[in-house]
Amino acid sequence: MAQVIQRIWRSGPRKVKRVAYGYTFQGKDGKQVRKTDASWSREDAEKALAAALLNIRGSAATDDRPQTIVSFKAMTERYLKEKEISKKRTIYSLRKTVQRLLAHFGAETPLSAITSPRIAEYRITRLTTKSERKGRPRSGWSAKSRGAYASSATTNAIGFWRSAASRASRFSTPS
Repeated sequence: MAQVIQRIWRSGPRKVKRVAYGYTFQGKDGKQVRKTDASWSREDAEKALAAALLNIRGSAATDDRPQTIVSFKAMTERYLKEKEISKKRTIYSLRKTVQRLLAHFGAETPLSAITSPRIAEYRITRLTTKSERKGRPRSGWSAKSRGAYASSATTNAIGFWRSAASRASRFSTPS
């Protein structure tokens, strides 16, 4: 909900009452946008709010660049490469974890399709199956840690790919 706001505060040694008008609204990415200016009147804030809302809605309509779809396999390869470069000691166990995750989620699955319910389903599957090596049910720790890895890795990768796409679009030259 977009609205004009009034901010009141007192400052100085005599505690003079000051007033600033501004606006607040929910941006297209879901974040709150709030702007105030001490020189604005109520009408100026309304005009600025209308201009900001038109700019947000206008930019959404003109954003026709293709969205890159990143596969789960590409993300895991990047993750393993990053861990190898940083000389991570547990790279062998990370590779085994990645193989299990790829087998469950699929190599060509887009990152946006790996959601919290799917990760929870993976954890349940891991907890209810028996270990091939020991022949007994798995401990809760192993399934939780693998599920946490899948959750955090997909979140980090989605953020990385979005920022990389925005950087590429800023520096690309129109052809």
